[in-house]
Amino acid sequence: MNDMQPIETKYNGIVYRSRLEARWAMYFESLPCSFYYEPEGFNFGSVWYLPDFQVIFPVWKGLEGAWEIYVEIKPTGGVSDEAIKKCELLCNNYGGNVILLEGFPAEHIAYFFVPGKKFEKIKNWFVGDKSGKLAESAAKCTHYQFGRAKS
Repeated sequence: MNDMQPIETKYNGIVYRSRLEARWAMYFESLPCSFYYEPEGFNFGSVWYLPDFQVIFPVWKGLEGAWEIYVEIKPTGGVSDEAIKKCELLCNNYGGNVILLEGFPAEHIAYFFVPGKKFEKIKNWFVGDKSGKLAESAAKCTHYQFGRAKS
């Protein structure tokens, strides 16, 4: 488990709870999608969950219509059983796909949660395009130097 404290970071007018979340926001901007930071919370009885992002792709890999997913961001080594449980609860109660991203845009592991199935892990899924453009964008986001958010 990673014991580093997150640094609030302001990017593009939004204050993110961590630099890692801001880096992913920067990366999502390079994709053909819309995204919203902490759009809504979910109450599953004794468990409260606020996903980091809602990402909407107008068309995705041959699917008809938009593909909407909730995304949770964790630092490398920061995926806990609790984080996995929350993603599973959201997926199975909301009925949609959830992705937990561990690490930076350029070097990450994606945990896919699909209703009724066990989650699947894929390394560097978001940078797997053949053109290399997504990988190039991810590298820029990973190495971008942010300033601290002002209180």
